[in-house]
Amino acid sequence: MLDRTVTCELSPHGGKHYGAVEYIDSESKMIWGVWRDGGTMLLHALADCGEVNGLPAGEDDACFLFTAHRGLHSWGMYDPEVVAARREWERQWRASMRTNIKAVPSGRQAGASG
Repeated sequence: MLDRTVTCELSPHGGKHYGAVEYIDSESKMIWGVWRDGGTMLLHALADCGEVNGLPAGEDDACFLFTAHRGLHSWGMYDPEVVAARREWERQWRASMRTNIKAVPSGRQAGASG
């Protein structure tokens, strides 16, 4: 039994709805819940779409929906300002992680007295 809410991730449409449930990393597939309004959800393993938006490296995105989905690719459904803010936060977070990494001298473990 799923213990989370699954919502449709496709651009507005009628008919079947698709919500991501679990990623299968070893197969580049996602388990998708598939249902119609008022219907029972079924689970399907669907291959990743993988289409890319064609932007330069660092600004590029691959579509995280499934192959042959209808409607917009995932990158086309988000506010560009929100995406830019997320990327800036991620850049700053990665930079802060690099500066906070400390090397432990060989043969000594952190917190060990000597």
